[in-house]
Parts: sequence; structure tokens; C-alpha cells
Amino acid sequence: MSKILDQLKSSSGARGRCYVRSNGDATYGPVTIDTVCQWAAQGRVIAGSEISYNRKKWVRAERVPELGLEWIASDGSKEVGPFNLQALAILVRQGVVPASAELRHCENGTTMDVPQALERAAA
Repeated sequence: MSKILDQLKSSSGARGRCYVRSNGDATYGPVTIDTVCQWAAQGRVIAGSEISYNRKKWVRAERVPELGLEWIASDGSKEVGPFNLQALAILVRQGVVPASAELRHCENGTTMDVPQALERAAA
């Protein structure tokens, strides 16, 4: 578990349950961090979402490594992300990420196009 989740947990008595606050201020939970990771893979937890164990101290989802929000898509005019690579097919289908976009890994700078990324996500 990351230091960020450890710090959040230690500031509460949540018994392993956390809350997710979306960009629209809707709050979901309590749920396990495994559920939140599944939501990230489904594109339901995205950049700007926040995680908390006590609904007092919130951390931006992109700071929680377990969520895999590691990829940014760019079509030359705008950037989307970071998001979990497993959510790419959904984000393309919804028109959030253009099929012509190039993806870049936030940490190591690896790049790939959407078809390559979709193939990798399906593997």
C-alpha cells in the first residue's frame, strides 16, 4: 500500500473503507480500496476525483498509485488525464479521448497510440 493511503488510513478509524468524491461533489462509499481501483479501471474514478477514509481529509485520486491513473492522452489541441489504461476503451467510446490521440505515461514518458494502448489494455 502506498504512503498516501497509509497516511489517510492512519488519520481515521475507517476499518479499510474509503469514500470517493467526484468532480461534481457527489460522494460515494464507504467502499474498499479494491472497489475504488475497479472504478478507476472503469473510468469512474478519474483525475480530479478525491479519496478519503474519514470525509475530512481528501487526497486527489491521481496521487494514489494503486488507482493506476498514469496515462495522459493528447490530440495536439488538448490533454485528457491522467487515467487508468484499462479505462481507455470506455473513454474512447464516450468521445472523451479521441481515437487519434497519442498516450504518454506520466512517470516514464513512454508513448503509444490509441490502437496500441487498447491492445495492451486488453492483454
